[in-house]
Amino acid sequence: MAALEELIGNHGGLGGEQTDAFIFHPDDMEVPQTRNTQEVMAILKSRVGLPGETPKPERPAEAAVNSWAPATLGKGLTYVGKWVDFAVHAITLNRDAYRAIARDAYMTGPALLISFLAHILISLNDQEQFDVVNILVRYGVWFVSILFLFLAARVLRGKADFPSTLRVAGFAQSAHILELLGFIPVIGPIARFMALILALFGIWIGTTTAHELRAGARSYCLWSMLRPW
Repeated sequence: MAALEELIGNHGGLGGEQTDAFIFHPDDMEVPQTRNTQEVMAILKSRVGLPGETPKPERPAEAAVNSWAPATLGKGLTYVGKWVDFAVHAITLNRDAYRAIARDAYMTGPALLISFLAHILISLNDQEQFDVVNILVRYGVWFVSILFLFLAARVLRGKADFPSTLRVAGFAQSAHILELLGFIPVIGPIARFMALILALFGIWIGTTTAHELRAGARSYCLWSMLRPW
């Protein structure tokens, strides 16, 4: 019997190798996505001797995560490896990274931290000293500008909420790590200019990705709004 196992339905057989899961069904049977054997069994049992459409398995609603809850902000900051990796990909203007950032409520805390650190570096280069008031004013202006960015994206029929917009804009500020080179006489101005350009493009790409705005007139309108920044 063991020698004929590959020819019958044991652990594969007609479906392929033993490691490949499959459902052998009629052409008119619709099979929805499943996550475990219980859902597969429910689909099969529902079709025994019954005509009609295949019912989709019921799944419990996932609990919504409050982006602004202190527990969420704190927990997100503990995922250091995750948000540092996101930050690196944000600098390289990776759309997939920005898409993941927009959808991850736990990245709100890291986005706020990255932006705050970026404004510290910008202020140090501009003021040539640690000016707390200047840093807080810059950070406050940035926060308000993200609100206007969010409203502009929604006017253009964007789909993301404010926290998602803030997250991608915050991670776009990762480019200001180049501000660390701003204290070097010759390289400094070039590094600061590159940081500004990368951050600007990061905000644009991140926002259009989060709000699902395709390249075209709407995307160009958003870019026009970003240029004065």
